[in-house]
Amino acid sequence: MRPIAGKLLLVIGTDSMRSMAHGSALIRQRGEHLVDAMWDSMFGWNRRREGW
Repeated sequence: MRPIAGKLLLVIGTDSMRSMAHGSALIRQRGEHLVDAMWDSMFGWNRRREGW
């Protein structure tokens, strides 16, 4: 393989990995917010405020 093609693949790979990591972090944050909202509606107190 030519070095230019290798560099291009490397750049594309690192970029997609970075965006995947960013996406999973966003999903994790939204999931925590969803769990907090469900917890609030079920038990009537904030799980995070109580320090769980």
